[in-house]
Amino acid sequence: MIVITGAALLAIFSRMLWPALFVLDAFTAVFFVAPAVVKAIKQDTMVCR
Repeated sequence: MIVITGAALLAIFSRMLWPALFVLDAFTAVFFVAPAVVKAIKQDTMVCR
C-alpha cells in the first residue's frame, strides 16, 4: 500500500509517468488477487502464503 501511495504522489508531481503507475497497480492487483482466483476456480488446491 505504501508503494502504491508513493508512486501515486510521484505521478501527481510529474516525477513518474502515468503509464508506469498503471502498470504498477495492475501488477500489484494480479500479484495479490491471483491466489484468490485460483482458490475460487479449484477448491481443493492449496495456495502457498
